[in-house]
This record gives sequence, structure tokens and C-alpha cells, in this order.
Amino acid sequence: MTEQIKIYIDFDIAGHEGQYVFSLDGISEVPFELCHKFGDQLGFGWTVEHKGTSLEIFHEKQGYRDDNFIYNCLSKVIGEDFVLAG
Repeated sequence: MTEQIKIYIDFDIAGHEGQYVFSLDGISEVPFELCHKFGDQLGFGWTVEHKGTSLEIFHEKQGYRDDNFIYNCLSKVIGEDFVLAG
């Protein structure tokens, strides 16, 4: 088993009001492939924007939040090589 990479995902942090911000510990740039897969998994109404070191994730309904849905979609996309940082 390879070493797991920690994932950080926060909602409504300064400068990102009403958005989730996703980043990977020790990774200088989030892979574009991960951005596309996550967007496909989230589906209609959600937008995922690649910002280099992070992803910004938001719903068309401004400020909409659904942590369980986000975490479930994320776990389907990332597999076992990553672990969600608490």
C-alpha cells in the first residue's frame, strides 16, 4: 500500500464564501483529471473550478451546502490513495 495523501476540504472560508475549497497536502497542483472526475460525479447544478493548488466547488444555488453529498462523491473519485484530513 502506498502512503496516503491527505485531503483538505473546507466550506465558506475567507475569500471563498459559499464555496468548498479542496486541496491536497504536499501536492503543488491538483491534477486536472481529478477536477473533471469530481465535476462529473457531482453532476447537475455543481461547478468545479481548477485553481492550480486547489479546487473551488460551488452549487448554482449560492451558498448551498451539502457536506455528506460532497464527501460521498469525493470518496468515489479518489479511491484509497487519499485520506480526508479531519
